[in-house]
Amino acid sequence: KFAAILLVMSHWFACIWALVGMHGQEIGAPTWIDDISNKAHGPVSTSWSTYGAAMHFAIMTITSIGYGDITPQNMGEYV
Repeated sequence: KFAAILLVMSHWFACIWALVGMHGQEIGAPTWIDDISNKAHGPVSTSWSTYGAAMHFAIMTITSIGYGDITPQNMGEYV
C-alpha cells in the first residue's frame, strides 16, 4: 500500500514539476530542463525524458534520499 501511495504521489509531483519547467521555457526563463540539458546528461528533448527527470526529482525529494543534479533555476521553480 505504501509503495502505491509513493508511486502516485511521485507521479503527481513529477507532472507538476515538469509543467513548471515547461511553463518557464514558454516565457523564456531559465529552467531546470535547460540546466540539465546543458550538463552531461544530454538534451531533454522529449516528453518522456522530461517526465523521467521530473520523476527522479520527485522520488528523491519525497524519500529524502537527496539529489543535486536537478535544481530550480528561476523564482517560479523555487516556489
